[in-house]
Formats: sequence, structure tokens, C-alpha cells
Amino acid sequence: MICFGSYQTSIQGILFDKDGVLFDAYALCDSLHKTRRHLLTALHGPWAGELYDQTMDVTDTISMNGAAMIASLEEATTLMTHVIHQASKQPWDACRQEARWLTKEADALVDISSVPPIPGAIQALKTLKQHHVLIGIVTGDNRQRTQQQLKNWGLDSYVDAIVTADDVTQQKPDPQSLNQALAALHLEVFQAIMVGDSINDYRMAHAVGMPMVAIGYAIDTLNDTVQAILPDLQSVVVSQ
Repeated sequence: MICFGSYQTSIQGILFDKDGVLFDAYALCDSLHKTRRHLLTALHGPWAGELYDQTMDVTDTISMNGAAMIASLEEATTLMTHVIHQASKQPWDACRQEARWLTKEADALVDISSVPPIPGAIQALKTLKQHHVLIGIVTGDNRQRTQQQLKNWGLDSYVDAIVTADDVTQQKPDPQSLNQALAALHLEVFQAIMVGDSINDYRMAHAVGMPMVAIGYAIDTLNDTVQAILPDLQSVVVSQ
């Protein structure tokens, strides 16, 4: 029996979102935004950096419900394309190509070691693996950074399947990545549960009829539709 706070369930696998569930989403998004902004400003000047802040809903801090926090990799690239287009007046296709290059360059510069796991994440994965629970990760991030983060914190050996933005053609909330993870784990929907932190995680799980546990406060409005809302993974335990 797996306990998420007061909610108990008997399932064979858990599918985790990565950022905001296993790792500090704010720390990663803040680092990514600052790195991308620095490169953008170097290419197109301070005005482009200011426009980028406005586009991504960033002031002195990053808005928890703004684009810098919730946009998928592809969405973030499109927003970057818009900023470059406004700043340079180049054709859209050229701006998109530059945005993809800039995003890739920024990704390579981000210090993954500065993005810590959320409280309880390491112990939760260890405990689940000790009890032979299958663990999958379904994330909108790219595969390289996902694997780097897991390896950096010694979590890679606990994960049985990873599905990233690089592995699918449709991003969350489309259930493609969730179905792909289930197939990789050889599980049916009723044998697993989703642990996420966003409305897109919920919609993805709901689309296939999978229950969900929410982490954090971003989707408190879903109180009546998720199985539990927890501040972090410290209260996840496995009982005999």
C-alpha cells in the first residue's frame, strides 16, 4: 500500500512529472530565464531583454503562473521567436531558427547542480524502488537535462522509464507522453497513478482516466478532482 499523506492506494507504478514534483521548478526556471535573457540581450540589446521579461511574465521575480514557469519547451521557443522577431524584424522562420539555437545554447550553460530536489523526493524514490514499485518520469523538459539531473542527484538508478519532450510529437496536456510511459513500464492505466504539479498534468491524467496526486499549491482549484494535494513528497510512505 502506498500512502500519499492520508490517501492510500495499491498500484504497481507511479508516473512523476519532473519539475515542481521531483526538482525545484522555480530554481530551474529562474536559471533558464536569466541565461536565455543574457544571450538574447547580447544579440539584440537591452530592449529585447525587457520585452522578453514582459513576454515571460517576469518582473523582479518569476510569476508562478507565468509563461516562464508553465510554458513547454516548444511554447517557450515560440515566445522567444516572437521577441526576436520584434527586436530584429527578420523573417519569422529565421527568428525561429535563432530562437532554437539560443535556447539550446542557454540549456547547455545552466548549472544543474544548483537545482535541488524538493523535500522528500530522494527518499520517496528510494523507498518506492525498495518495494518494487515501477517509476516513470513524464516531463516537458528535454531528455539531456532530465538525465543529467537524475544522475547528478543519484536518482537515475531508481527510474524505470523516462518520456521527455524529445520523445513525443504532442506535448502535455495531450496524453501521448503518459501513454508512452505506461507502455514502457508495461502497465495499464488502472495500475498506475500520476504525481504532478500543474493543470496540464491533471488534464493529461484525466484524459486517460488516471488518478492524480498534486504537489504544491499551483492547482489548489482542483481540490475536488485530485486524490490528494501535498506540499512535497515527505509524506509518501509504503506500508506492507
